[in-house]
Amino acid sequence: MLWLEEVTAGADWVEAEQFWIAYTSSIGCRLTNHTIGGEGLTGRKHTKESIERTAAAHRGHKESPEVRARMSAAWTPERKAAHAAARRGRPMSAEQRAKLSAAHKGKVLTEEHRRNIGNAFRGKKQTAEQRRKSGDGIRRSWTPERRAAQAERMRQMRASV
Repeated sequence: MLWLEEVTAGADWVEAEQFWIAYTSSIGCRLTNHTIGGEGLTGRKHTKESIERTAAAHRGHKESPEVRARMSAAWTPERKAAHAAARRGRPMSAEQRAKLSAAHKGKVLTEEHRRNIGNAFRGKKQTAEQRRKSGDGIRRSWTPERRAAQAERMRQMRASV
């Protein structure tokens, strides 16, 4: 075994590892590394065959109730908020929307589920009268100028696709 570099505690070992893998590869050394180095599988590209084998091995597998409970508990309110913030403002592609739509086709929601979805969008429970009033406010906020500006943004967006 040959030591190329010793990284002191607190130093960036990931950067050092990536450097030495890149350097030794560039000078012709035959390495067994599958990635560029560092944590995890950074830089690894799976073949379609390996992806299909992995998918087939996991297809139909159900997690135990204990594992499901641990996974559910991991989604703390802080984590949910961070996830939502990361997704906010990033529109889905047409392909993503189509997949989501297909996944939900034929799904029957309970009345309670429908209420929860509606409440999540409003952020609080509202009566029918409150919903009508808030809708009126939204409709009033769409002035002819605002509608024209939005229509122009949509035209530009479609033209750029």
